[in-house]
Amino acid sequence: MPLLNLFGARYLVSDRELDLPLLYDKGPYIYANDDALPAAFVVHQARVVEDAGRRLEILQDPGFDPRAEV
Repeated sequence: MPLLNLFGARYLVSDRELDLPLLYDKGPYIYANDDALPAAFVVHQARVVEDAGRRLEILQDPGFDPRAEV
C-alpha cells in the first residue's frame, strides 16, 4: 500500500475486509489509513528509475517507504 500512502489516501472504501482500522462496516467497508503521507513532506533520498514498468513495481512493493525515498 505504499503507493496509496504516497498519494495521501487517508480513507479507503472496499468491498472486502482489509487489515486496516475499520470505520464503517454496513455496505462497503470504510477504513482509516493511518500511514497516509501529508500533502507536503521532505525526503532526503531520491532514486532514478528509467523503466516505467519497473518504477510501478517499486512503488507497489510493500518494502518501499515513501517517507525515506522517492
